[in-house]
Amino acid sequence: MGNTKSSALSKELLEELKSNTKYTEAELCTWYQSFLKECPSGRISKQHLCVSWGAPAWHCSSHGAK
Repeated sequence: MGNTKSSALSKELLEELKSNTKYTEAELCTWYQSFLKECPSGRISKQHLCVSWGAPAWHCSSHGAK
């Protein structure tokens, strides 16, 4: 989900996210549009993820996943 220039989630990805999260289709689409406004390239730095999107603490620590 970080390498395409599309302005919409694919149907397959949207279905997967709906099945595996508590979010509705409308919430996921709203989140994705907000993400694209802040990260038009579709990519996000670890720092931006931690500060702006509230990533879990283990993502933001020096011992977390890279």
